[in-house]
Amino acid sequence: MLTSARACTALLTFALGALLFTGCKKEEEAPQAVPLPSAAPAPVKATEDTPQAAQGSAAGSAAPAEAAPTPSAAPTEPPKAVAAPSIDGCCSALQALAKDTKATSTVRSKAATAASMCAGTAKLVKEGKAPRSTALTQIRATMAGSAPAACN
Repeated sequence: MLTSARACTALLTFALGALLFTGCKKEEEAPQAVPLPSAAPAPVKATEDTPQAAQGSAAGSAAPAEAAPTPSAAPTEPPKAVAAPSIDGCCSALQALAKDTKATSTVRSKAATAASMCAGTAKLVKEGKAPRSTALTQIRATMAGSAPAACN
């Protein structure tokens, strides 16, 4: 009798486990493809002759279509980059801090490193290749909290 009780318990446990496994199984939906915009939209050519062509076809083929007026070829200058404020004041303050005998050696070392980096960064800011805010952020990060007020 003991053997049949064990077999019955094992069979019952197996059946309940199988029922639990099949009942809790989630049926997932197939993933849906999300349309992504293309990297570059197709350029649209704006033409001035489109309305005239429509008028010419509306008037009939008896009148020849007028030639489209050509836009005037006025010399256009490329837009000038807006001169960003320089970071020269910050660079000067860093050089002075690097030579200041009252500052700790750690602060002087950080200031010397930031001042050497500042010279190259200032040139990029003046040319408009780097934003001023990013340059000042790099300098403040190099100084690790002890940047001069001119660098804020």
